[in-house]
Amino acid sequence: MPAKTTNRSLWILTAGFSLVILTLALLAWLGLNQAEEIRRQAAALVDEHLSTLKLIEGLEFEQHRASTLLLTVSRVGVPRSADKLTEFEESLPALTAEGARILPSPLWVELLRAGEDYATTVRKALVAPGRGDRHLPLVQQRYDDFTRLIDDALKL
Repeated sequence: MPAKTTNRSLWILTAGFSLVILTLALLAWLGLNQAEEIRRQAAALVDEHLSTLKLIEGLEFEQHRASTLLLTVSRVGVPRSADKLTEFEESLPALTAEGARILPSPLWVELLRAGEDYATTVRKALVAPGRGDRHLPLVQQRYDDFTRLIDDALKL
């Protein structure tokens, strides 16, 4: 083989091999970037999942508080009823705001309004202890509305 052809062939082989190496390096760099993006997305999903679990636990806890208040209204003279009601009223806005942040929906506004209506009705029933029984059907209705909305929120 002539020297010119050998040099040209070596040059073409070297250039081709260099292009293959550069292509592999570029693909490796792209792969690393994609792996980092996948890690970020996985971390975001884990954070979202943990936030959703926290929200579900909060909703279940508020539902428990609401049923405790219903029991309190049905039994006249249970101590610390006003404290339990205040805790319920104070915790609900933060929970619904967190819910709206995590899972945007108009349901959270309805849930807050239903909780406020329920708390107002319970407060009226607690203020009139001798006549609390006449408030009980309305308290029960507000409780049912509130728990229905919690169930709807858990389905989001």
